[in-house]
Amino acid sequence: MGRRPIDVYTRSRIGVLRGEGKKLDEIWFLVKDGSTGLPERRTVARYLKMYDENIQEESSWNWLADTPTNKISDLQFLLECKHAWDTKLITDTQIGQFSERIAKWCWLINRTYRKFSYNDLFSIASLYAHEERIASIEKLNTQSNSHIINPNLKINNVLNFLNGLLVYNPWKSKQRRLEFIEAVNSGTIEFPYLSGDWSIFAHCIGVDNEMFNWQSPKKIVPFPPPVFGSKTHWYMQLKKLIG
Repeated sequence: MGRRPIDVYTRSRIGVLRGEGKKLDEIWFLVKDGSTGLPERRTVARYLKMYDENIQEESSWNWLADTPTNKISDLQFLLECKHAWDTKLITDTQIGQFSERIAKWCWLINRTYRKFSYNDLFSIASLYAHEERIASIEKLNTQSNSHIINPNLKINNVLNFLNGLLVYNPWKSKQRRLEFIEAVNSGTIEFPYLSGDWSIFAHCIGVDNEMFNWQSPKKIVPFPPPVFGSKTHWYMQLKKLIG
């Protein structure tokens, strides 16, 4: 009997916990089912090994020098992103290094949508990069209907929510916010249950859900920090807005 595969939610959670610096036994204790003990420790260990190797491979910037300029058309923008990320890294060491995957997603999002602050860009790009890393580990190669096309992504409810967010731009006007909320409430766009941070964001802007019982301010709030970033400052911002 083969090992039981790790489900999508658990894979994502393992990645986040690893990014927070947790060791194998800590991670296994937090993700295993209390009654069944699954996934097995050795299964989590095998996945962590693939995850760690994947991160090491993408942390080198040698790819940039070897990439034809007709593929990455704005190298100066990426260098500016790296500088902004490294500056942020000084005060928030949990975000980790500016990897190839994050750089690629910063470039793709900027090329397609533009006009994002670095904080907002890093918030979205780091999550796309994180989900792509998980998908690549599992050797998924799924085409999607995303407006940002990438064959390595498997679209879950968080990415479906982000795709919709980028299309609707709910921060531009009250009307756009209400149209986006209606799209989520109707099921056209999925609620981001797999991400606690983006679930909070969705609740704050007014999306119906059963996760939170505190009153929503029903307005645009700051995007969450990058995937592995410290949430302290973000929580303080939300507290001021929510009251």
